[in-house]
Amino acid sequence: MMRPTLLTLLATLFLALSGIARAETVTLQLWTGHITPERIATIRYVLDAFTALNPDVVVEVTAMTGEEMNAAVHNARRRNETPDILHATADRIVALAADGALDRALTTRIVNEIGVGRLGPKALRIMRDEASGLYDGVPFHAWIQGLIYRQDWFDEAGLDPPDSWEAILAAAERLHDPANGRFGILLGTEADAYAQQIFSHLALSNGALIVTGDGRLVFNSRAVIETLAFMKELARFAPPRPHTPRGRDFYLQGRLAMLFYSTFILDDLVLAHVAASALTGDHFDMLEGGTFDRNLQAKTAGVTLIRNRRSAGFGVLVSLGFFKHDDPKRGEAIARLTRFLFQTDAYIAWLHMAPAALLPVMPEITSADAFFRDREGVLRHYGRPRMEQLLEGLKEIQTFGVIGAHRRAEPAQVLASGIIGQMVHRAIHQGETPEEAVAWATEQIELLLEAE
Repeated sequence: MMRPTLLTLLATLFLALSGIARAETVTLQLWTGHITPERIATIRYVLDAFTALNPDVVVEVTAMTGEEMNAAVHNARRRNETPDILHATADRIVALAADGALDRALTTRIVNEIGVGRLGPKALRIMRDEASGLYDGVPFHAWIQGLIYRQDWFDEAGLDPPDSWEAILAAAERLHDPANGRFGILLGTEADAYAQQIFSHLALSNGALIVTGDGRLVFNSRAVIETLAFMKELARFAPPRPHTPRGRDFYLQGRLAMLFYSTFILDDLVLAHVAASALTGDHFDMLEGGTFDRNLQAKTAGVTLIRNRRSAGFGVLVSLGFFKHDDPKRGEAIARLTRFLFQTDAYIAWLHMAPAALLPVMPEITSADAFFRDREGVLRHYGRPRMEQLLEGLKEIQTFGVIGAHRRAEPAQVLASGIIGQMVHRAIHQGETPEEAVAWATEQIELLLEAE
């Protein structure tokens, strides 16, 4: 028999080592609420860079809408087949942590490894469990909601900026002209997260609470009923039928004076290919479609702080939550991946999947020139001063979960359930009075919190 050559021995050893490496590879499951192909491509690009540096870790991505995520997480927990990482709104993460599903110890270790001083204090406060002092999730990025409006129409009508309930209603009524295809305002009224977000902004500006600092349910209150009544009044000046975020079509086609929306509309205003899906007649019978208005951004203004009984900003913090697992290697892989995502280049690449929409929770990023150099030039278009003003707005956002000196988990559980969106829809499109809809929602909230 021939003696094995060195090359053969090395090949055999390589194959053996490859088998060991494959056997030790950890596969992580990441679920995200980003669903568009472009954003998924960016996520995969960032994760591929991580895997190139960490070949023993493979990350598989599953995309789903927020509404789908509730059912998917419920079913996964029932089957004991939860993902490793959930990339979702802070409300969903806090609710799951309060229910015992997430690994607060691992999360807190990772937050400390990233560096508490590198993360915004407001974001950390939202994610910190008051009783244990541990973190429910790692704050990752955020977006701000505001009222977008046609500055040119307001100037022609001599109207003040719509930064108060009184000014919003006055402008909606004055600029509403359905006979000529113009509507005063659009607000979410379908039973979804969009309706809930708009209600939240207005309710916080009216001093409304879901629970008090000691956890007492106070949702069935004058402040909540007034807010729902105000939304119902505003809906008189909106296009007919319930509306989801798809309603931005009306604004981008020049048919709307005001629109509650998030920073996700900023690229629609400057990039024709991004706005293209909103410029068709495919989604609404009363819209025929149109061409991209390159001057619309210059004719648009926005307010982020709205006041009635108080002044309030609103935004959504998106975080990373880690489901409980018994495998230490899996926990270490999760920690390595998360630390990588907070490295400057990886973090900025992730944010650039939606430039100007996704805002960093790390203050240091705002001084990085690379942050303002997205591939499409959106951030350069708006300019550093305007973006820095938006980033400052993150400090002004309010949340039902932080009440004075306390942070409560109950509001997150309520918001994650979708009850408030259903309440808005019942009042505006199903004929219930605000009092009836709020009473129904309060009963549902009581049942929810009793079951937790």
